[in-house]
Amino acid sequence: MHNLDFQLDHVFLDCELYNERGERVIHTKTKFISKGFTLKKQSNVVFKYVLMEPRLAPGQYTLALYMYSDFGKLLWVEGIKACKVNSKDPSGRNEYLDTVIAAVVPEYSLELDMNVD
Repeated sequence: MHNLDFQLDHVFLDCELYNERGERVIHTKTKFISKGFTLKKQSNVVFKYVLMEPRLAPGQYTLALYMYSDFGKLLWVEGIKACKVNSKDPSGRNEYLDTVIAAVVPEYSLELDMNVD
């Protein structure tokens, strides 16, 4: 956003990430991590959205953004091309992930206990 004609207080940004099947896989809200932003009059603003280790399944993803304040709805954009996740296995155990039908690929382990009565 740039060159606002007035100052906005308590600005919040919700982000939703959708997989190629249209399923919402991530929904984040700034109100969970801050008390909102202040956008000053005549200022240029860039929001940087970073997901740390989202562990997404392979595929194409789109983003939806919803920005609001005490003033009301400021922005609502859907279908933004976000990223494409390749099928390389992040755990390093396999060269590639195949036939993953889940929305995320968590880090996991599995043990077999043969001493069960």
